[in-house]
Amino acid sequence: MKQKQYLLEQLDRPILAIQSIEASYGQILILTDSAKLYGFDIQKNQLQYLSSIQLPVLGEDKDHYFGAPTYKLYASQNGLYAAVAVDHGQFAHVFNISSGETILQIDAKQYYEYTVGFSFAFSRYNNDDICIFRTDWNRLDAYNLTQNTLMTQRHIDAYKDQIPLHYLDYFHGNLYVSPNHQRILGDGWVWQPVNIPRIWSLPDWFSKNPYESEDGHSLRQLSYRDDWNYPMCWLTDTTIALWHTLIWDMEQYESVESDNSQGYGVRLYSLVEIDEGSVWAMPEQTQKVMALFSDQKLLIIVGNENISFYSTTKFSKLAEFPNQRAQVQHPSSHCLFSFQEKTLQSLDYSDLI
Repeated sequence: MKQKQYLLEQLDRPILAIQSIEASYGQILILTDSAKLYGFDIQKNQLQYLSSIQLPVLGEDKDHYFGAPTYKLYASQNGLYAAVAVDHGQFAHVFNISSGETILQIDAKQYYEYTVGFSFAFSRYNNDDICIFRTDWNRLDAYNLTQNTLMTQRHIDAYKDQIPLHYLDYFHGNLYVSPNHQRILGDGWVWQPVNIPRIWSLPDWFSKNPYESEDGHSLRQLSYRDDWNYPMCWLTDTTIALWHTLIWDMEQYESVESDNSQGYGVRLYSLVEIDEGSVWAMPEQTQKVMALFSDQKLLIIVGNENISFYSTTKFSKLAEFPNQRAQVQHPSSHCLFSFQEKTLQSLDYSDLI
């Protein structure tokens, strides 16, 4: 593995967030703390100013048990659109990157919004750029940025004396789109509380049934777990890895203990099989795990102490690298990127592929 640093002295201010892209102006989108966007070309070692944007309001300082409100940067893969959302907060803005124009101002409302990451993801459908986002604690919507249209127009009555048709009792959290853009994985919770990761079809939601995210035929609940906001990722178009292996026995309504009683490891789910997932125990992973990434036959675990690389065919650890920062993956270059002040750091793991 190779590590490299890029000192970007031309930046007006320190880096606030980064995201990977595949655009004519570069492979890394940079947001500075003065709300300016830059593109960085790794091959050319070239920085380009793109636009100035307006950041959403961080919001009230309610409760830090689940995490303090923080800005998170999202970008469409082609580098045309970006979004800044407030994790554990209420607001998000979607922008045209080249002009800085605000396309959408999203309000997810104030109802336990501080318990979850902001529900947001970019996707593609019929060659159009789509953004998916939370518009209430129990509602997601999808907007076609290319066509400038809302794709999920629908009405659900308020809960009064009876449960309305299509009513969803679920707090939406982080969203993960499959590599082929056919499915979406959502993290969230229900009372008492308990975590229930959910999956449904994006084409069905976009073109057949606007209620697919509430109670559609493609909807599948993976498990009941004792907490949410755990890292997860798509290993393939039909396989999911969820960090933390313990699940709930819903008959006894308690956690299921196993030989891996601390839950260190991942639970693997195949969408072509209906099961409770298989456990890949990793008792060595006692660090705080911040993110999971996949790349071909690799599972990458980003923790606060190290980055671990595992073979998904041999189920064994291949390598480890010291780490104390959050990472962003750039899959096509087989690199992880992090930042500090005006410096980008890359970790090239292509020799493990």
